[in-house]
Amino acid sequence: MNVDLWVDNKITEATISALLTDGKKFRFPDQDALNVVLEGRARFTDRKWNYLYGLVGDLERDRRKLQLSGDAVFIHFAGAVKPWSDWTLHDSRDLFAKYHALSPWSDMPLDQVPQNYKEMRMHSRFLWRRRQIVQSLRWYWRYMRAKFHR
Repeated sequence: MNVDLWVDNKITEATISALLTDGKKFRFPDQDALNVVLEGRARFTDRKWNYLYGLVGDLERDRRKLQLSGDAVFIHFAGAVKPWSDWTLHDSRDLFAKYHALSPWSDMPLDQVPQNYKEMRMHSRFLWRRRQIVQSLRWYWRYMRAKFHR
């Protein structure tokens, strides 16, 4: 990212304005606002510099191994489930933990359990796929309580 051009073109201000004007229409507010502001102004790099990876698809199929194709330099974990969610049992946690330990935030723990009702529902579904029926039902009960008592 060319920070000087970003500042000169007031990209931050334009992005905030797009969020305030149309943010309720956006599915992914931060990304969608940037897409609107940067339309026709961005140059795209090779996929390896922003390798998109979705953990939900893996976990829906009870695949817990990171399956990269090609040369990934930066992995962008897109979607609702992230590698700092220790409860996923996906091996992307190990990769994240390796770099997390080297970061200024190394003292912050990974999410040991789902943090909100949406994660509780996903966790219940992932447990069901693993045939951990009792645990799945427990998390589904927690999801229902959290969703309807918020």
